[in-house]
Amino acid sequence: MRIKQVISGIIFGGLMSSGAVFAMDIEVGRATISLNSDKWTSVNEANQSGSYSGRESGSFDIKEKSWVLQDESKKVKAILKIRSTPGGAGVPLSFNGGCKAAENANVYVKDATGGNLRAIDCLRAFYVGNTAEFVNRAFKDEFAYIQANKLTNPKAGIFMSNMVTMSSGTFLSIVMLADSDMTGLPVADAEVVPQNIKPEVIAWANEMAKASRGSVRSFSGKMVMPAIEFKQ
Repeated sequence: MRIKQVISGIIFGGLMSSGAVFAMDIEVGRATISLNSDKWTSVNEANQSGSYSGRESGSFDIKEKSWVLQDESKKVKAILKIRSTPGGAGVPLSFNGGCKAAENANVYVKDATGGNLRAIDCLRAFYVGNTAEFVNRAFKDEFAYIQANKLTNPKAGIFMSNMVTMSSGTFLSIVMLADSDMTGLPVADAEVVPQNIKPEVIAWANEMAKASRGSVRSFSGKMVMPAIEFKQ
């Protein structure tokens, strides 16, 4: 049985890799993500739901958690928001929404579905000039935390999001805004990247997306996020 799936107003993303020392595990739904720093502060936790319709209709649970990483000078280095299902929906689902190529050359988009129109495996990244305004719009709970604790937003940042779905109803969304001085990973394959984003950061985002995909497709839900590091 094929059931069409529609989730409205949810931005999804992803992260992971290997080769670093990991100091903190975070659990969201069925996903367990290893981070290379234990300095992340938990900011928000919420229960949401996704709905589906077609020959059958219903809903399934979505868990959401977010964290903020700051340095010793109280400057925000990264904001991380993760959404994940605790399990499947109990019926086969067909996710839509796709991963359309951006008309704006300043937005990086990669569709890893291989042409599958019933699934989403989408990575996006773009440069953010006015981070305070952007955080207020895209990360409202985290913005409130930043304001309340008198933290300073980075002058500029890189927004990255990855969403991976399966027909079981399982999905993982990882969204992150990082300071623009994020170092990233060595570049293996040369590709065109947006202005103001280092190729090394795009390489990091692709490794994160790969790990996110592995989490969704595994029985354990475990993933290792690539080391998140910044220029000293």
